Amino acid sequence: MKFLAFCLLLLTMQARGATNAELEAQVESLTQRVQKLERLLSEVMEARGAEAREVVATTSHQAASAKPVATKPAAAGSSLKMGGRVKLDVIANSVSVGGTGGQNRGDVALFPNAIPLTASGEDHQLSGNARDSRLWVNATNSTDYGDLGAYIELDFGSYDNSGNERVSNSHNPRIRHAYATYGGFTVGQTTSTFQNMIAFPEINEANGP
Repeated sequence: MKFLAFCLLLLTMQARGATNAELEAQVESLTQRVQKLERLLSEVMEARGAEAREVVATTSHQAASAKPVATKPAAAGSSLKMGGRVKLDVIANSVSVGGTGGQNRGDVALFPNAIPLTASGEDHQLSGNARDSRLWVNATNSTDYGDLGAYIELDFGSYDNSGNERVSNSHNPRIRHAYATYGGFTVGQTTSTFQNMIAFPEINEANGP
């Protein structure tokens, strides 16, 4: 830039017959103006750079402190789970509560009305069973509107006097839960919505102490 300005000034001065002193004065003036322009340009560029660095820093801070955007979870596919428990109950009672071991309700839970008032039939017996054992199956499948699930749970705690001691002490299975869930709805057999299960104490005997 300095060289072009100098050439133009030189041609102009030569065209009108300027002296060497005039040429030097004009060159000095032009040099000062060019230096001033360069300083102004440098200040502008520095200010723009600082402004750009501030924008970058602000954007980086916002990106670092931004909360993740909730997105719809990816479909997890299908799953099938099985589980349960094995529980053994051993009961010492009297045959006067209603028959031989394993065939009456007194072998499963305490019923005050079955307590005999006389000494009749007070032959004590010891019996055991695994009727409170449970088996459950839980299946789920992901859909566009939520998980579709199915749950079934069985035990053998029915009071239908189906057990006997002739062959295998067998008892009929009993459905505790059998329901499906979809889109926040539950349909089927399970604990009532109006029953607060948290209020039930943790006891060993599900039918009561």
